[in-house]
Amino acid sequence: PPLFEVFGFLTLYPMTLLFLTSNDISVRKMGKWWKRLHSLAYLLTWTLFLHVALNEGELWAMVIGIFVLLETGSLVYFFFKQKTKYIS
Repeated sequence: PPLFEVFGFLTLYPMTLLFLTSNDISVRKMGKWWKRLHSLAYLLTWTLFLHVALNEGELWAMVIGIFVLLETGSLVYFFFKQKTKYIS
């Protein structure tokens, strides 16, 4: 299959799992595993970006690419902010 279909497949099914577990019952039942599972969203935004970029969607690829960079930047910022909180 074309590469963009592979990235679409790698995005669709895990995102469906995230959708199905995005409720209060799942948060209570899964505990810390819910957060770990939903941390996959950061990785899945990159696969979504690659899916759209390889499918010749220039405008949407730029919009999603900006969003992915901002999300990744916020994750890195949060990580380093937490790390320096424990050092000080």
